[in-house]
Amino acid sequence: MSLITDMKRRAALILIFLTVSIFGCENDNKLSLPTINGLSLYWDHEVFGDEGRRLRFEVSTTNEFDNNYELEFSTSVVDKTITIRLTKSIDKGKCQFFPMPVIGNDDPNKCNATGDFYISDKELDKGVYSLKIIMPSFEVTSDLAVTSEKVTLAIPRNTFLKSSIENVYPIPPNLLFGSLVYQGSSNTNDAENFSDYLTDFGLIQTTVPNYPYRHLTVDENGHRPVTSLGT
Repeated sequence: MSLITDMKRRAALILIFLTVSIFGCENDNKLSLPTINGLSLYWDHEVFGDEGRRLRFEVSTTNEFDNNYELEFSTSVVDKTITIRLTKSIDKGKCQFFPMPVIGNDDPNKCNATGDFYISDKELDKGVYSLKIIMPSFEVTSDLAVTSEKVTLAIPRNTFLKSSIENVYPIPPNLLFGSLVYQGSSNTNDAENFSDYLTDFGLIQTTVPNYPYRHLTVDENGHRPVTSLGT
């Protein structure tokens, strides 16, 4: 009886050791890049695509590496807290060399690690959110204020996270816009008839504020600009 018990105990210890070893290797493979010193953040708002309306964030490391790394993040929105956490890095091999003028201390043989994450409009109500970006070597919490007209990102003074963009203006929802292009005054009637057809179809002409939208440009009165191509 004691021999069988001892063998079971050894088998259990071996199983625990193998489990710890497997999980240890998996974690090492998920984050294989060297230390990240900081992040540069670009962000805007998307309205096209199957994913629907959402904020799009692109990050790039402030320090460069010998290999090209793709960063993957997890995103969660709980109450008024948005948590962005680096979960994986993919080593895509040596950086591709681009012959170009060197600026400052840039090394043409090295490149920045990059990645992106998204926050759907459906996850955000009006109000101020805490945006927590968690990296292995640092963590920065910023304020993300959502209103009906714009989204504002206020990053506290720090040495790890920076962005040149403070405000993003999402295009108003339920808005159909585009360009009607024709050439020659003889086609003016057809263009006007098409506009009338859209009105008869149930669409209502409207104006929008002259904000710096990503995909929409309007004049100071909120109308789409009219450009003549000549005859």
